[in-house]
Amino acid sequence: MSEAPMDPALQDPFFRRLREQHPDVEIVMLPPEHTGDPGLPPATVGQCLAAQRHADAVLDAVAGRLGLETSSRIGFWWQQRHPLVRRWVVRTRFEDLGDEQRGDGSVDVLRSLGNLLLELRWDARPTGNQPPELTALAGPVRLVARAAPYAVGLQVVGQPFYLTEPVIAQVAEQGAPA
Repeated sequence: MSEAPMDPALQDPFFRRLREQHPDVEIVMLPPEHTGDPGLPPATVGQCLAAQRHADAVLDAVAGRLGLETSSRIGFWWQQRHPLVRRWVVRTRFEDLGDEQRGDGSVDVLRSLGNLLLELRWDARPTGNQPPELTALAGPVRLVARAAPYAVGLQVVGQPFYLTEPVIAQVAEQGAPA
């Protein structure tokens, strides 16, 4: 008599706990999507490094034009549905936007940022979310700004790149790990 196949949900801590707490729930685990051809030409190391520099330049230009300083930045390659398709993402914040006398200036900075991006020919629009948020597009590059108490968080997301294994290794040596 053959043994029943191992339940893949028991291998994952989240699903194992879900299975224990809700034995009546049927858990179906699907294979990853798009493991074939990503539909993009392979990117070069130069394209990847240029995308990293471009995202930093966007944040520097915005901060300079608004007369604000950004906090520390974090950059990473965000993996898409296909395991070799990634986008360069950089996050930072404008902090200390107000005080007890003047109040919270984050919404004013968000409004000024939106006007600046429109002047620079970006397609900038408020999203209507709470907390207040702005999304702007310039070609394949997207900037998202979100108001927080006394701060505005910024994120620049670059275009998708198909990164082959050798390019991933070279980009990791020269820039941020892919």
